[in-house]
Amino acid sequence: KQKFDQVPQLSSSRWIDVNQPMFIVPPKSGVRRAMLIGINYVGQKGQLKACHNDVENVKDYLIKAQGFRESEMLILKDDGRHEMPTKQNIMDGFVRLTQYSQPGDVVFVSFSGHGGRVVDTSGDEDDGFDESLIPVDFQEVGQIVDDDILDIFVKKMKGGVTCTVVMDCCHSGSVMDLPYYFSADGKEMETEKNFQFGSGGTDGEVPKKHKRTFDKHGKAVKVHEKEEQDKAEKKAPKRTVHEAPIKKIKPR
Repeated sequence: KQKFDQVPQLSSSRWIDVNQPMFIVPPKSGVRRAMLIGINYVGQKGQLKACHNDVENVKDYLIKAQGFRESEMLILKDDGRHEMPTKQNIMDGFVRLTQYSQPGDVVFVSFSGHGGRVVDTSGDEDDGFDESLIPVDFQEVGQIVDDDILDIFVKKMKGGVTCTVVMDCCHSGSVMDLPYYFSADGKEMETEKNFQFGSGGTDGEVPKKHKRTFDKHGKAVKVHEKEEQDKAEKKAPKRTVHEAPIKKIKPR
C-alpha cells in the first residue's frame, strides 16, 4: 500500500453517507452560480503552470454537464484577461454568492493555486495552525484563512442552497472549517473534535445529536440513538422458550 503525504479529503456541513450518489445540481434546482479561481502566480516565486487550464476545464464541465451559464460565473485568473484573483476580489466573490443565492439555488466554487498554513490565533485547531488560500497578492495583503471563509461564506449562506466547493491546493481538506470530514484512506465520515456548533456544545465538544456511528448491521445512525438501543438491549432479559411468560386463560 502506497503512503502519500497528502490524501484527498471531503468535508461537509452535514453528515452524509459517502456510499450514496452526490449531486452538484439536485433535481428541480433554481439559479446556478459559480466562482472559479485559477492562480499561476505569474512572475512570482513558486509560479504554477496549470491553474488557468483547471478553470477552463471546470467551466466547460459545469456548462456542458451541469447546466450552468457563463453569465452566472465569476472567473478570477492572473492572465491579464480576467479579473485578478486578489484577496479582496476572492472575499467579495464569497460575499456576493451568499447575497444572491436563495433557497433552492446552486453554488459551485473552485480554487486552483497554492494553499498554506498560518499560526492559529483562535485556539480552534488541534495542530495549532489555520489552513489558508493564497491569493495572487498575498505578499502585500496576506492569506485567506479558514476562519474568514467560515464567517463570511459558510455561516452566511442561506439554508436550502446546495453548495459544492473544490479546493485544488495544499492543506485544503479543512480550509472550509466544516464539522464533518471523510479522508480517501478512511472508511466512514468523522467529526471535527473542536468544531463549535451554534446549537450547543462547550469546550469544543460537538453536541451528541450531531454525531453519527454505525449499528451492528452497518447502518448509519445517530450516536444517542445507538446508545439508547444498546441500553434497551441490555435491559431486556433474554428468555428461552421455557422461560417465556404463560398468559392466563380467563374462564368463560
